[in-house]
Amino acid sequence: MDLWRQLSSYLGSPAEVEETPEQKLNRERRQAKLRLLSRSQRGVILDDLKASVAEVLQLVLDHQKQASSIVSATMESTDDTHNKVLILNDDLPPVSKLCANLDRCFSHGLRRVENDDQQSVKFFGLLKWTCTRLGAIHQQRMACGIDGAGSANFSKTAVQLATSSLEPELPRNVRGFLACVRTANDLSNVNLDEGKVRAFIRQALNTHILLDCMRVTLSEANSDLLVSYFTEHALFRQQDEVEIFLTLLDGLETLSFGFLVNDPRLDLSPDIQPFATPLPKPVPQVAGPPPADLIDPEDMVQVDEW
Repeated sequence: MDLWRQLSSYLGSPAEVEETPEQKLNRERRQAKLRLLSRSQRGVILDDLKASVAEVLQLVLDHQKQASSIVSATMESTDDTHNKVLILNDDLPPVSKLCANLDRCFSHGLRRVENDDQQSVKFFGLLKWTCTRLGAIHQQRMACGIDGAGSANFSKTAVQLATSSLEPELPRNVRGFLACVRTANDLSNVNLDEGKVRAFIRQALNTHILLDCMRVTLSEANSDLLVSYFTEHALFRQQDEVEIFLTLLDGLETLSFGFLVNDPRLDLSPDIQPFATPLPKPVPQVAGPPPADLIDPEDMVQVDEW
C-alpha cells in the first residue's frame, strides 16, 4: 500500500487516503469551532447594524425635536430656516458608522480566491453577475414572453423580478438596481471593487432603494450565485438572519440621505481612514466644451445592455 501511494504521488495522480478516527474527530472539531465562531460573528454584525440604525433614527428624531422647539420659541411655524430636513451623509459620524456596518455585512464570509488565500472574491462581482442575469431574463421575456422565459431554465421568481419594471405597480425596482450598479461601476474617483460596493450602498440609500436592491440580490432565485460567492457560514447564506438584515434596512427607507458617491475615500477601509478625514482638494482643470443636453435618468437605464 505504501509503495502504491508513493507511485501515485510520483505520477501525479491523487492517492486515496483513508481518514483515521483521530483525523475525523479533529476535522469535526474544527468545523464545530468554525460554526460557533461564524455564528458569533454574525450576531455581533447584526447587533452593530441594529445599533447603528437606531442611532441614525435617534439623530433624525433629535433634529426634528430641536427644530420644533425653535419654531415654538419664535412662534414662526412657517419659517423654512428651522424646518429643513436633516441630510444624512458621511459628515455625520453615526451615518458613517452605519455605512461601515453595512460594509461588514456585505463582506462577511466571502470565499477566498482560488490559489490565493490572501484574497477574497468581491461582492461587487456578485452585483454585476446579478445584473447580467436580470438582463438575460429580461431579453428572454421580451423575445418569448413569460412562459418562454420559464421554459429556459429560469425560475418563476427570477422572471418576476427581472420583469417587474414592466408591471405598473413595481415600475422602478429592477431599473433602480441596475442604475445603482452602473453608477458605482462608472465612477471616476473610485477604482477598487470594495470602494464600488461602498458607493453602491450610498447611491442606493440616496435613491431609497437599498432594501429593494438587496431583496433582488439575496432572493432565492439568486441562490446559486450566493453559494459561489459566500461560504456556508456567511451572513447572506442564513435565511433567518437575512430576514433580520432586510428588516433593519426597512427602517432606513424614509430617511433623506445625501452622500457624495464619487468619493476617492471609498477605496479605503473605514477602519483605516474614517470619514472624519477631509476630502482632498480638487486639482484645477482646464475648462472643456459645454456639456450636452441633460438626459432623463429614466432614459439612461437600458436593461438589455446588461
